[in-house]
Amino acid sequence: YYKESFVWASTKYSGLELVVRALHYDFIQTLKKLMRILPKKGQSSLRVLVKDYEVQNLSVIISSKATGVPFRETDLVILDERGRKALMDLNSRQSLEDMIQILNSSEFGPVLHKAIPQYQKEKYFRVLIQALNSYYYLQLDSLAVREKNLLLKRLLQAKLRGANLLALLRVKKSNPALDASPY
Repeated sequence: YYKESFVWASTKYSGLELVVRALHYDFIQTLKKLMRILPKKGQSSLRVLVKDYEVQNLSVIISSKATGVPFRETDLVILDERGRKALMDLNSRQSLEDMIQILNSSEFGPVLHKAIPQYQKEKYFRVLIQALNSYYYLQLDSLAVREKNLLLKRLLQAKLRGANLLALLRVKKSNPALDASPY
């Protein structure tokens, strides 16, 4: 089943990188096949679900730029060559502000634009990531309500629980006194 993916990856990579690249390649091929065979209604749902990967990619690049810790291309879910070039172009920018300027013309531009005042005030890059995630959650919620899709509602609930858990863990890490709490 994965033979084509592993053959493709083995010509360029080895070890764990080979496995990651092969599975990534297979995932992308599956998404492309789904877009071809799904009816129009299903395609709009898949587009919203794929938007999660776009947000994750932007979050990785924003985090990298803000912390100075480089990322590997395998940290990204790259759907096509055009997307890879756009992400690498964003990463080549000197600052977060430069990146946001480039994103102004994208669908994420208005979302980031609204988050800029808080980011400038706090100088905390997670404000930008939170804005992107909130945008995605609203898109997912809108789709779930519009299509009356219980599975999408459950997916959104699981993502929100995960986001809340991560927020709690960050608070706990930043305040060790919370370890003494009975909660």
